[in-house]
Amino acid sequence: MKTLQSGMKTIQSDMKTIPSNMKIIQSNMKTTQSNMKTTQSDIKTIKFDMKTMQSDMKTIQSDMKTIQSDLKTIQSNMKTMKVLQSDYTVLGGVIS
Repeated sequence: MKTLQSGMKTIQSDMKTIPSNMKIIQSNMKTTQSNMKTTQSDIKTIKFDMKTMQSDMKTIQSDMKTIQSDLKTIQSNMKTMKVLQSDYTVLGGVIS
């Protein structure tokens, strides 16, 4: 009999905690929903950032090609300068 009474008291005590636990569960569900929305937003931001990075990479590649072309032009100009210096020296360093 005492065991049954003790069990009943435990059940009554547990029943009292159910509303509180339900509130905690509801609060946790709201937090989870909010976190999911934040995660979705973060994913959209990441996708946008990835597209921006891809665009930036294409721009960098284009800039690198321009730099390579400019370097070739500089090398060509330096060769021309050497030829002109040589011609100047051959002409005796005098240009009228």
